[in-house]
Amino acid sequence: MEVRLQGIGKRFSREWVLREVDLILPEGSHTAILGSNGSGKSTLLKIIAGYLTPSKGAVEHLSVDKEKLYMELSIVAPYLDLYRDLDLDQCLDLHFSLRNFHEGMDKGQLKALLDLPSGRPVASYSSGMVQRLKIGLALATQSSLLLLDEASMNLDKASVEWYLGALKTYVGRRTVVVASNVQGMETSTCTRHFRIEEKSLKVC
Repeated sequence: MEVRLQGIGKRFSREWVLREVDLILPEGSHTAILGSNGSGKSTLLKIIAGYLTPSKGAVEHLSVDKEKLYMELSIVAPYLDLYRDLDLDQCLDLHFSLRNFHEGMDKGQLKALLDLPSGRPVASYSSGMVQRLKIGLALATQSSLLLLDEASMNLDKASVEWYLGALKTYVGRRTVVVASNVQGMETSTCTRHFRIEEKSLKVC
């Protein structure tokens, strides 16, 4: 999926968070959006995802029916959670009753990739295990746009390496946007880097 943002601005009450953001995400590109906490990274990703409507400007998702955009989107973000009363199998079954598996993936392969305990509620998982599950679900879901907002949050070094390996293996031809505080391991798959500074987007 190609996404085009033109003149995007977003304000909450009287305060502008983003101003005059122009960005093209070519199909199959890997783009990093960097910035400090509170700089507007998550707001920008929510606008790209269609979760937020910009106060100014326009967003185009090329070749995608606006009403079906949610079916083309996979997202990992701290503000999106799981049904933690479910165990692993119940969580996977519920998710994939609503969405399709990505090409080359099925439930057995996903469980092997996750390597998480079954038969206990997700609520009993550590924060790192929950994050691992979120990442696995996003990668295993059929989509053409993958948004990763602080996806390495709560992951130790070994799990970050697992995450990057899984991303490289299962990303396919998806358009990927990674939001992060710093340029480092989390953005190592990205070939384009931008930073939000003073409410605007700048090339790194």
